[in-house]
Amino acid sequence: MVADGFWGFVVAPAAYGGSALIRALAALPFELSEKESRRPFATTGAVDITGTIAHIGKRWQNGDRRWAEIWDVMGRETPSVGGVIAAFRQHLGGPAWRLRLPSWTMTAGARLGDLV
Repeated sequence: MVADGFWGFVVAPAAYGGSALIRALAALPFELSEKESRRPFATTGAVDITGTIAHIGKRWQNGDRRWAEIWDVMGRETPSVGGVIAAFRQHLGGPAWRLRLPSWTMTAGARLGDLV
Protein backbone atom coordinates (compact mmCIF):
# COMPACT_ATOMS: atom_id res chain seq x y z
CA MET A 1 0.00 0.00 0.00
CA VAL A 2 1.37 3.41 -0.87
CA ALA A 3 1.34 6.48 1.36
CA ASP A 4 -1.83 8.10 0.03
CA GLY A 5 -4.00 5.17 1.10
CA PHE A 6 -4.34 3.32 -2.18
CA TRP A 7 -2.75 0.17 -3.49
CA GLY A 8 0.30 0.02 -5.73
CA PHE A 9 1.11 -2.37 -8.53
CA VAL A 10 4.32 -3.17 -10.41
CA VAL A 11 3.84 -3.83 -14.13
CA ALA A 12 6.35 -6.36 -15.48
CA PRO A 13 6.59 -8.68 -18.49
CA ALA A 14 6.20 -11.75 -16.25
CA ALA A 15 3.01 -12.40 -14.29
CA TYR A 16 3.43 -12.99 -10.56
CA GLY A 17 1.03 -12.36 -7.68
CA GLY A 18 -0.98 -9.20 -8.29
CA SER A 19 0.12 -9.04 -11.92
CA ALA A 20 -1.26 -12.52 -12.53
CA LEU A 21 -4.53 -11.55 -10.83
CA ILE A 22 -4.93 -8.40 -12.96
CA ARG A 23 -4.16 -10.37 -16.14
CA ALA A 24 -6.67 -13.05 -15.17
CA LEU A 25 -9.35 -10.43 -14.52
CA ALA A 26 -8.56 -8.87 -17.91
CA ALA A 27 -9.00 -12.24 -19.63
CA LEU A 28 -12.37 -13.02 -18.04
CA PRO A 29 -15.66 -11.62 -19.34
CA PHE A 30 -16.49 -10.06 -15.96
CA GLU A 31 -16.26 -6.55 -14.54
CA LEU A 32 -15.67 -5.80 -10.89
CA SER A 33 -18.44 -4.07 -8.97
CA GLU A 34 -18.66 -0.33 -9.60
CA LYS A 35 -17.28 0.40 -6.11
CA GLU A 36 -14.25 -1.86 -6.56
CA SER A 37 -13.67 -0.71 -10.12
CA ARG A 38 -13.41 2.97 -9.10
CA ARG A 39 -10.76 2.46 -6.40
CA PRO A 40 -7.45 4.29 -7.02
CA PHE A 41 -4.63 1.97 -8.03
CA ALA A 42 -1.10 3.35 -8.49
CA THR A 43 1.22 1.70 -10.99
CA THR A 44 4.91 1.64 -11.78
CA GLY A 45 7.06 -0.32 -14.20
CA ALA A 46 9.57 -2.96 -13.15
CA VAL A 47 12.10 -1.03 -15.26
CA ASP A 48 11.60 2.02 -13.01
CA ILE A 49 12.23 -0.08 -9.90
CA THR A 50 15.40 -1.63 -11.31
CA GLY A 51 16.61 1.79 -12.50
CA THR A 52 16.15 3.17 -9.00
CA ILE A 53 18.05 0.25 -7.48
CA ALA A 54 20.87 0.68 -10.01
CA HIS A 55 21.13 4.39 -9.19
CA ILE A 56 21.32 3.68 -5.47
CA GLY A 57 23.88 0.92 -6.05
CA LYS A 58 26.06 3.25 -8.11
CA ARG A 59 26.00 5.89 -5.36
CA TRP A 60 26.90 3.23 -2.79
CA GLN A 61 29.73 1.98 -5.00
CA ASN A 62 31.08 5.54 -5.29
CA GLY A 63 31.31 5.76 -1.49
CA ASP A 64 28.18 7.81 -0.84
CA ARG A 65 27.00 5.64 2.07
CA ARG A 66 25.46 8.24 4.34
CA TRP A 67 23.08 9.47 1.66
CA ALA A 68 19.40 8.97 2.43
CA GLU A 69 16.35 9.99 0.48
CA ILE A 70 12.72 8.93 0.12
CA TRP A 71 11.52 8.28 -3.41
CA ASP A 72 8.07 7.48 -4.66
CA VAL A 73 8.50 5.33 -7.74
CA MET A 74 4.78 5.01 -8.42
CA GLY A 75 3.35 6.79 -11.44
CA ARG A 76 2.11 10.36 -11.07
CA GLU A 77 -1.31 9.49 -12.46
CA THR A 78 -3.53 7.33 -10.30
CA PRO A 79 -5.80 5.23 -12.50
CA SER A 80 -8.61 3.17 -11.07
CA VAL A 81 -8.49 -0.61 -10.65
CA GLY A 82 -11.04 -0.82 -13.48
CA GLY A 83 -8.85 1.40 -15.67
CA VAL A 84 -5.80 -0.79 -15.14
CA ILE A 85 -7.80 -3.94 -15.90
CA ALA A 86 -9.25 -2.28 -19.02
CA ALA A 87 -5.74 -1.35 -20.22
CA PHE A 88 -4.55 -4.94 -19.74
CA ARG A 89 -7.72 -6.22 -21.44
CA GLN A 90 -7.05 -4.02 -24.46
CA HIS A 91 -3.36 -4.99 -24.56
CA LEU A 92 -4.04 -8.72 -24.20
CA GLY A 93 -7.10 -8.79 -26.47
CA GLY A 94 -9.54 -9.78 -23.74
CA PRO A 95 -13.27 -10.35 -24.27
CA ALA A 96 -15.29 -7.49 -25.76
CA TRP A 97 -18.48 -8.29 -23.83
CA ARG A 98 -18.45 -8.24 -20.05
CA LEU A 99 -20.86 -8.88 -17.21
CA ARG A 100 -20.65 -6.60 -14.15
CA LEU A 101 -20.57 -8.61 -10.95
CA PRO A 102 -22.51 -7.49 -7.88
CA SER A 103 -20.31 -6.49 -4.94
CA TRP A 104 -21.35 -9.48 -2.79
CA THR A 105 -19.62 -11.83 -5.25
CA MET A 106 -16.23 -10.38 -4.25
CA THR A 107 -16.89 -11.22 -0.60
CA ALA A 108 -18.15 -14.70 -1.45
CA GLY A 109 -15.19 -15.34 -3.75
CA ALA A 110 -12.68 -14.18 -1.13
CA ARG A 111 -14.25 -16.38 1.53
CA LEU A 112 -14.29 -19.40 -0.78
CA GLY A 113 -10.64 -18.75 -1.62
CA ASP A 114 -9.77 -18.63 2.07
CA LEU A 115 -11.67 -21.86 2.64
CA VAL A 116 -9.77 -23.63 -0.12
